[in-house]
Amino acid sequence: MSFKLKPLSEYDRFVVIDIGSYRVKVLVCSTVGGELKICGKASTRQSKKNVISGEIADLSAVSDTVRRTILKAAEGLDSLPEEVVLSIGSSSLIYDSIGTNYVRSNPDDPISMEEVDKMIASTEGKSLERIRDKAEERFGLWPNELRLVTTSLTSISLDGKKVSNPVGFTAKNVKLTLVNFFVPYSTFQSLSLIVRDLSMRLVSVIPIPVALPKLVEETSEAFDANAFVDVGYSRITVTLSDRGELLGAAVLDFGCSLLEESLRKEDPGLSGFDIEERLAHPEKYVSAHASYAKFYDLVSDGVRIGLSEIAKTVRVRNFFFSGGGNTQGLRDAFGEKYAPSDYCRISSLRGFSEDSDSTFVLAEAVAVCAKEFASLKKDPIARILRYVIYRYE
Repeated sequence: MSFKLKPLSEYDRFVVIDIGSYRVKVLVCSTVGGELKICGKASTRQSKKNVISGEIADLSAVSDTVRRTILKAAEGLDSLPEEVVLSIGSSSLIYDSIGTNYVRSNPDDPISMEEVDKMIASTEGKSLERIRDKAEERFGLWPNELRLVTTSLTSISLDGKKVSNPVGFTAKNVKLTLVNFFVPYSTFQSLSLIVRDLSMRLVSVIPIPVALPKLVEETSEAFDANAFVDVGYSRITVTLSDRGELLGAAVLDFGCSLLEESLRKEDPGLSGFDIEERLAHPEKYVSAHASYAKFYDLVSDGVRIGLSEIAKTVRVRNFFFSGGGNTQGLRDAFGEKYAPSDYCRISSLRGFSEDSDSTFVLAEAVAVCAKEFASLKKDPIARILRYVIYRYE
Protein backbone atom coordinates (compact mmCIF):
# COMPACT_ATOMS: atom_id res chain seq x y z
CA MET A 1 0.00 0.00 0.00
CA SER A 2 1.56 3.31 -1.03
CA PHE A 3 1.87 6.42 1.06
CA LYS A 4 -1.14 8.71 0.77
CA LEU A 5 -2.44 11.67 2.73
CA LYS A 6 -6.18 11.37 2.39
CA PRO A 7 -6.70 8.55 4.95
CA LEU A 8 -5.15 10.76 7.62
CA SER A 9 -7.12 12.97 9.94
CA GLU A 10 -5.75 15.94 11.80
CA TYR A 11 -5.54 15.36 15.52
CA ASP A 12 -3.71 16.90 18.45
CA ARG A 13 -4.18 14.14 21.02
CA PHE A 14 -3.29 10.44 20.80
CA VAL A 15 -2.40 7.36 22.83
CA VAL A 16 0.88 5.46 22.48
CA ILE A 17 0.84 1.76 23.42
CA ASP A 18 4.03 -0.24 23.86
CA ILE A 19 3.26 -3.94 24.43
CA GLY A 20 6.41 -5.52 25.84
CA SER A 21 6.99 -9.09 26.97
CA TYR A 22 7.39 -7.90 30.56
CA ARG A 23 5.31 -4.73 30.77
CA VAL A 24 2.69 -2.74 28.89
CA LYS A 25 3.45 0.99 28.71
CA VAL A 26 0.96 3.69 27.76
CA LEU A 27 1.36 7.42 27.12
CA VAL A 28 -1.50 9.87 26.62
CA CYS A 29 -0.05 12.69 24.53
CA SER A 30 -1.06 16.04 23.10
CA THR A 31 0.50 18.63 20.83
CA VAL A 32 0.16 22.24 21.92
CA GLY A 33 1.69 24.97 19.78
CA GLY A 34 3.75 22.38 17.96
CA GLU A 35 5.17 21.04 21.23
CA LEU A 36 4.66 17.43 22.29
CA LYS A 37 3.44 16.91 25.85
CA ILE A 38 2.69 13.86 27.96
CA CYS A 39 -0.65 14.24 29.73
CA GLY A 40 -0.56 10.86 31.46
CA LYS A 41 1.47 7.68 31.56
CA ALA A 42 1.33 4.25 33.18
CA SER A 43 3.12 0.93 33.14
CA THR A 44 1.64 -2.46 34.09
CA ARG A 45 3.48 -5.72 34.56
CA GLN A 46 1.85 -8.62 32.76
CA SER A 47 1.90 -12.39 33.05
CA LYS A 48 4.65 -14.27 31.24
CA LYS A 49 1.90 -16.34 29.63
CA ASN A 50 0.59 -13.26 27.80
CA VAL A 51 3.63 -12.76 25.57
CA ILE A 52 5.98 -15.64 24.77
CA SER A 53 9.27 -15.07 22.91
CA GLY A 54 8.11 -11.59 21.98
CA GLU A 55 4.84 -12.74 20.40
CA ILE A 56 1.31 -12.27 21.78
CA ALA A 57 0.19 -15.64 23.14
CA ASP A 58 -3.04 -14.69 24.95
CA LEU A 59 -4.91 -12.00 23.04
CA SER A 60 -7.65 -11.58 25.64
CA ALA A 61 -5.21 -11.24 28.54
CA VAL A 62 -3.01 -8.74 26.69
CA SER A 63 -6.08 -6.71 25.72
CA ASP A 64 -7.16 -6.63 29.37
CA THR A 65 -3.70 -5.49 30.51
CA VAL A 66 -3.68 -2.75 27.86
CA ARG A 67 -7.14 -1.57 28.93
CA ARG A 68 -6.14 -1.37 32.60
CA THR A 69 -2.94 0.49 31.74
CA ILE A 70 -4.81 3.03 29.62
CA LEU A 71 -7.27 3.67 32.45
CA LYS A 72 -4.36 4.27 34.85
CA ALA A 73 -2.67 6.64 32.40
CA ALA A 74 -5.92 8.56 31.86
CA GLU A 75 -6.65 9.15 35.56
CA GLY A 76 -7.51 12.79 36.12
CA LEU A 77 -8.05 13.54 32.42
CA ASP A 78 -11.39 14.85 31.16
CA SER A 79 -11.39 12.60 28.09
CA LEU A 80 -9.35 9.99 26.27
CA PRO A 81 -8.12 10.38 22.65
CA GLU A 82 -9.44 7.88 20.08
CA GLU A 83 -6.27 7.66 17.98
CA VAL A 84 -3.70 4.99 18.88
CA VAL A 85 -0.11 4.51 17.73
CA LEU A 86 1.55 1.18 18.53
CA SER A 87 5.18 0.15 18.76
CA ILE A 88 6.07 -3.24 17.37
CA GLY A 89 8.85 -5.47 18.66
CA SER A 90 11.78 -6.71 16.66
CA SER A 91 10.80 -10.39 16.97
CA SER A 92 7.93 -9.77 14.50
CA LEU A 93 9.90 -7.78 11.95
CA ILE A 94 11.52 -8.59 8.65
CA TYR A 95 13.08 -5.75 6.73
CA ASP A 96 14.58 -5.26 3.30
CA SER A 97 16.96 -2.48 2.29
CA ILE A 98 16.45 -1.78 -1.38
CA GLY A 99 17.60 0.79 -3.92
CA THR A 100 15.73 1.79 -7.04
CA ASN A 101 16.69 3.87 -10.08
CA TYR A 102 13.86 5.74 -11.73
CA VAL A 103 14.27 7.35 -15.16
CA ARG A 104 11.74 10.15 -15.67
CA SER A 105 10.08 10.49 -19.06
CA ASN A 106 9.79 14.28 -18.69
CA PRO A 107 12.99 15.42 -16.93
CA ASP A 108 12.15 19.13 -17.33
CA ASP A 109 8.96 18.85 -15.26
CA PRO A 110 9.26 19.52 -11.51
CA ILE A 111 9.06 16.38 -9.35
CA SER A 112 5.75 16.11 -7.49
CA MET A 113 4.79 14.30 -4.30
CA GLU A 114 2.58 11.96 -6.33
CA GLU A 115 5.58 10.99 -8.46
CA VAL A 116 7.66 10.21 -5.36
CA ASP A 117 4.74 8.11 -4.10
CA LYS A 118 4.76 6.12 -7.34
CA MET A 119 8.52 5.49 -7.13
CA ILE A 120 8.26 4.19 -3.57
CA ALA A 121 5.23 2.00 -4.28
CA SER A 122 7.15 0.22 -7.05
CA THR A 123 9.59 -1.28 -4.51
CA GLU A 124 7.04 -3.23 -2.42
CA GLY A 125 6.73 -6.20 -4.76
CA LYS A 126 10.50 -6.39 -5.26
CA SER A 127 11.08 -6.37 -1.49
CA LEU A 128 8.56 -9.15 -0.95
CA GLU A 129 10.35 -11.31 -3.50
CA ARG A 130 13.75 -10.57 -1.95
CA ILE A 131 12.67 -11.59 1.57
CA ARG A 132 10.94 -14.81 0.45
CA ASP A 133 13.59 -17.14 1.92
CA LYS A 134 13.93 -15.10 5.10
CA ALA A 135 10.16 -15.14 5.66
CA GLU A 136 9.96 -18.91 5.21
CA GLU A 137 12.93 -19.49 7.52
CA ARG A 138 11.74 -17.24 10.36
CA PHE A 139 7.98 -17.56 10.23
CA GLY A 140 7.21 -20.41 7.84
CA LEU A 141 5.24 -17.91 5.75
CA TRP A 142 5.02 -16.97 2.10
CA PRO A 143 5.56 -13.28 1.25
CA ASN A 144 1.84 -12.81 0.53
CA GLU A 145 1.19 -13.57 4.22
CA LEU A 146 3.22 -10.54 5.30
CA ARG A 147 2.07 -6.97 5.82
CA LEU A 148 4.16 -3.90 4.95
CA VAL A 149 3.82 -1.55 7.92
CA THR A 150 6.54 1.06 7.43
CA THR A 151 8.87 2.34 4.74
CA SER A 152 11.90 4.39 5.72
CA LEU A 153 13.25 6.50 2.85
CA THR A 154 16.94 6.78 3.73
CA SER A 155 18.45 8.67 0.79
CA ILE A 156 17.49 10.47 -2.41
CA SER A 157 19.78 11.42 -5.32
CA LEU A 158 18.86 13.47 -8.40
CA ASP A 159 21.25 13.03 -11.33
CA GLY A 160 23.94 11.99 -8.85
CA LYS A 161 23.33 14.85 -6.41
CA LYS A 162 22.02 13.98 -2.97
CA VAL A 163 19.00 15.94 -1.71
CA SER A 164 16.76 15.76 1.35
CA ASN A 165 13.59 16.85 -0.44
CA PRO A 166 13.13 16.13 -4.18
CA VAL A 167 9.79 17.91 -4.59
CA GLY A 168 10.08 20.84 -6.99
CA PHE A 169 13.43 19.82 -8.49
CA THR A 170 13.92 18.77 -12.12
CA ALA A 171 16.01 15.71 -12.97
CA LYS A 172 16.18 12.76 -15.32
CA ASN A 173 17.56 10.07 -13.01
CA VAL A 174 16.18 9.61 -9.50
CA LYS A 175 17.85 7.15 -7.15
CA LEU A 176 16.10 6.15 -3.92
CA THR A 177 17.29 3.96 -1.07
CA LEU A 178 14.58 2.60 1.22
CA VAL A 179 14.07 0.17 4.08
CA ASN A 180 10.76 -1.71 3.96
CA PHE A 181 9.51 -3.27 7.23
CA PHE A 182 7.15 -6.25 7.09
CA VAL A 183 5.32 -8.21 9.82
CA PRO A 184 3.22 -11.39 9.60
CA TYR A 185 -0.36 -10.51 8.75
CA SER A 186 -1.54 -12.43 11.84
CA THR A 187 0.61 -10.20 14.07
CA PHE A 188 -0.83 -7.07 12.51
CA GLN A 189 -4.35 -8.43 12.92
CA SER A 190 -3.75 -9.20 16.61
CA LEU A 191 -2.64 -5.62 17.24
CA SER A 192 -5.61 -4.29 15.27
CA LEU A 193 -8.04 -6.43 17.30
CA ILE A 194 -6.62 -5.12 20.58
CA VAL A 195 -7.20 -1.53 19.48
CA ARG A 196 -10.64 -2.35 18.07
CA ASP A 197 -11.59 -3.98 21.39
CA LEU A 198 -10.81 -0.65 23.05
CA SER A 199 -13.17 1.15 20.62
CA MET A 200 -10.20 3.21 19.42
CA ARG A 201 -8.65 3.82 15.99
CA LEU A 202 -5.23 2.48 14.99
CA VAL A 203 -3.28 5.22 13.23
CA SER A 204 0.02 3.45 12.64
CA VAL A 205 2.43 0.75 13.81
CA ILE A 206 6.01 1.91 14.36
CA PRO A 207 8.95 -0.56 14.47
CA ILE A 208 11.69 -0.12 17.09
CA PRO A 209 14.45 0.58 14.49
CA VAL A 210 12.45 3.48 13.06
CA ALA A 211 11.38 4.95 16.41
CA LEU A 212 14.53 5.09 18.54
CA PRO A 213 16.70 7.22 16.18
CA LYS A 214 13.99 9.91 16.29
CA LEU A 215 15.10 10.82 19.82
CA VAL A 216 18.48 12.15 18.62
CA GLU A 217 17.33 13.88 15.43
CA GLU A 218 17.49 17.33 16.99
CA THR A 219 20.77 16.77 18.86
CA SER A 220 24.41 17.36 17.96
CA GLU A 221 24.82 13.57 17.53
CA ALA A 222 22.16 13.31 14.81
CA PHE A 223 24.63 12.91 11.93
CA ASP A 224 27.19 10.77 13.76
CA ALA A 225 27.45 7.02 13.31
CA ASN A 226 25.00 5.92 16.02
CA ALA A 227 24.13 2.46 17.35
CA PHE A 228 20.88 2.02 19.30
CA VAL A 229 20.84 -1.04 21.55
CA ASP A 230 17.39 -1.84 22.97
CA VAL A 231 17.73 -4.56 25.61
CA GLY A 232 14.27 -6.07 25.96
CA TYR A 233 12.99 -9.01 27.95
CA SER A 234 12.82 -11.45 25.01
CA ARG A 235 14.99 -9.84 22.33
CA ILE A 236 17.74 -7.27 21.85
CA THR A 237 17.43 -4.95 18.86
CA VAL A 238 20.54 -3.30 17.41
CA THR A 239 19.91 -0.38 15.03
CA LEU A 240 22.58 1.49 13.08
CA SER A 241 22.34 4.95 11.56
CA ASP A 242 24.96 7.14 9.93
CA ARG A 243 24.75 10.71 8.63
CA GLY A 244 21.11 10.80 9.68
CA GLU A 245 20.23 7.73 7.58
CA LEU A 246 18.92 4.39 8.84
CA LEU A 247 21.30 1.66 7.64
CA GLY A 248 19.52 -1.34 9.13
CA ALA A 249 18.83 -3.41 12.22
CA ALA A 250 19.78 -6.76 13.70
CA VAL A 251 17.84 -8.85 16.21
CA LEU A 252 19.61 -10.88 18.92
CA ASP A 253 17.55 -13.90 19.90
CA PHE A 254 17.82 -13.36 23.65
CA GLY A 255 17.11 -10.68 26.23
CA CYS A 256 16.81 -10.12 29.98
CA SER A 257 14.90 -13.38 30.36
CA LEU A 258 18.22 -15.17 29.86
CA LEU A 259 19.71 -13.33 32.82
CA GLU A 260 16.56 -14.07 34.83
CA GLU A 261 16.96 -17.81 34.19
CA SER A 262 20.55 -17.65 35.42
CA LEU A 263 19.57 -15.78 38.58
CA ARG A 264 16.82 -18.29 39.33
CA LYS A 265 19.26 -21.20 38.99
CA GLU A 266 21.46 -19.56 41.61
CA ASP A 267 18.51 -18.94 43.94
CA PRO A 268 15.30 -20.85 43.04
CA GLY A 269 13.38 -19.12 45.85
CA LEU A 270 13.44 -15.68 44.21
CA SER A 271 10.03 -14.05 43.78
CA GLY A 272 8.95 -12.00 40.79
CA PHE A 273 9.65 -8.81 42.75
CA ASP A 274 13.12 -10.10 43.71
CA ILE A 275 13.95 -10.78 40.06
CA GLU A 276 12.72 -7.35 38.97
CA GLU A 277 14.89 -5.73 41.64
CA ARG A 278 17.97 -7.70 40.57
CA LEU A 279 17.46 -6.89 36.89
CA ALA A 280 17.15 -3.18 37.63
CA HIS A 281 19.91 -2.87 40.28
CA PRO A 282 22.65 -5.46 39.66
CA GLU A 283 25.19 -3.38 41.60
CA LYS A 284 23.45 -4.35 44.85
CA TYR A 285 23.95 -8.11 44.38
CA VAL A 286 27.66 -8.90 44.38
CA SER A 287 27.00 -12.60 45.00
CA ALA A 288 25.46 -12.91 41.52
CA HIS A 289 28.43 -11.27 39.79
CA ALA A 290 29.15 -14.32 37.61
CA SER A 291 25.62 -14.35 36.15
CA TYR A 292 25.75 -10.65 35.33
CA ALA A 293 29.25 -10.89 33.81
CA LYS A 294 28.23 -13.78 31.55
CA PHE A 295 25.14 -11.91 30.35
CA TYR A 296 27.14 -8.71 29.72
CA ASP A 297 29.65 -10.68 27.63
CA LEU A 298 26.85 -12.19 25.54
CA VAL A 299 25.33 -8.76 24.92
CA SER A 300 28.70 -7.24 23.95
CA ASP A 301 29.51 -10.08 21.55
CA GLY A 302 25.99 -10.04 20.11
CA VAL A 303 26.03 -6.29 19.48
CA ARG A 304 29.39 -6.53 17.74
CA ILE A 305 28.17 -9.33 15.47
CA GLY A 306 24.88 -7.55 14.80
CA LEU A 307 26.61 -4.35 13.76
CA SER A 308 28.96 -6.24 11.44
CA GLU A 309 25.93 -7.82 9.73
CA ILE A 310 24.45 -4.38 9.06
CA ALA A 311 27.60 -2.57 7.89
CA LYS A 312 31.20 -3.74 8.31
CA THR A 313 32.90 -0.44 7.54
CA VAL A 314 30.99 1.99 9.78
CA ARG A 315 32.87 3.07 12.91
CA VAL A 316 30.29 3.80 15.60
CA ARG A 317 30.68 7.07 17.48
CA ASN A 318 27.75 6.83 19.92
CA PHE A 319 26.12 3.82 21.56
CA PHE A 320 22.66 4.58 22.96
CA PHE A 321 21.24 1.91 25.28
CA SER A 322 17.56 1.53 26.18
CA GLY A 323 15.07 -1.09 27.36
CA GLY A 324 14.47 -2.92 30.61
CA GLY A 325 17.97 -4.45 30.62
CA ASN A 326 19.75 -1.11 30.27
CA THR A 327 21.81 -0.71 33.45
CA GLN A 328 25.00 1.10 34.38
CA GLY A 329 26.68 -2.27 34.90
CA LEU A 330 25.85 -3.37 31.35
CA ARG A 331 27.06 -0.08 29.86
CA ASP A 332 30.31 -0.18 31.85
CA ALA A 333 31.01 -3.80 30.89
CA PHE A 334 30.20 -3.06 27.25
CA GLY A 335 32.55 -0.08 27.26
CA GLU A 336 35.41 -2.10 28.71
CA LYS A 337 35.05 -4.95 26.25
CA TYR A 338 33.78 -3.41 23.03
CA ALA A 339 34.48 0.32 23.04
CA PRO A 340 37.43 1.11 25.30
CA SER A 341 38.75 4.01 23.20
CA ASP A 342 37.95 7.65 23.86
CA TYR A 343 36.37 7.84 20.40
CA CYS A 344 33.24 5.93 21.43
CA ARG A 345 30.63 7.37 23.78
CA ILE A 346 28.22 5.10 25.64
CA SER A 347 25.07 6.42 27.31
CA SER A 348 21.42 5.79 28.05
CA LEU A 349 19.01 6.96 25.40
CA ARG A 350 16.75 9.64 26.85
CA GLY A 351 13.19 10.49 25.93
CA PHE A 352 12.04 13.99 25.04
CA SER A 353 10.26 14.78 28.32
CA GLU A 354 11.99 16.41 31.27
CA ASP A 355 11.08 13.59 33.66
CA SER A 356 11.86 10.85 31.14
CA ASP A 357 12.97 7.49 32.56
CA SER A 358 14.22 4.31 30.94
CA THR A 359 10.84 2.57 31.24
CA PHE A 360 9.15 4.83 28.69
CA VAL A 361 11.98 5.60 26.25
CA LEU A 362 10.55 3.52 23.38
CA ALA A 363 7.03 4.85 24.00
CA GLU A 364 8.35 8.42 23.90
CA ALA A 365 10.20 7.71 20.65
CA VAL A 366 6.96 6.43 19.11
CA ALA A 367 5.20 9.56 20.40
CA VAL A 368 7.72 11.72 18.52
CA CYS A 369 6.90 9.80 15.32
CA ALA A 370 3.17 10.24 15.95
CA LYS A 371 3.51 13.96 16.55
CA GLU A 372 5.32 14.39 13.23
CA PHE A 373 2.88 12.54 11.02
CA ALA A 374 -0.07 14.19 12.79
CA SER A 375 0.87 17.34 10.89
CA LEU A 376 1.13 15.69 7.46
CA LYS A 377 -1.96 17.37 6.06
CA LYS A 378 -0.52 20.76 6.96
CA ASP A 379 2.94 19.91 5.62
CA PRO A 380 2.77 17.20 2.93
CA ILE A 381 6.55 17.01 2.45
CA ALA A 382 7.34 16.77 6.16
CA ARG A 383 8.17 13.08 5.95
CA ILE A 384 10.40 13.51 2.94
CA LEU A 385 12.37 16.10 4.88
CA ARG A 386 12.63 13.71 7.81
CA TYR A 387 13.55 10.70 5.62
CA VAL A 388 10.61 8.63 6.88
CA ILE A 389 7.38 7.71 5.15
CA TYR A 390 4.77 5.77 7.10
CA ARG A 391 2.20 3.29 5.85
CA TYR A 392 -1.46 3.66 6.75
CA GLU A 393 -4.74 1.83 6.49
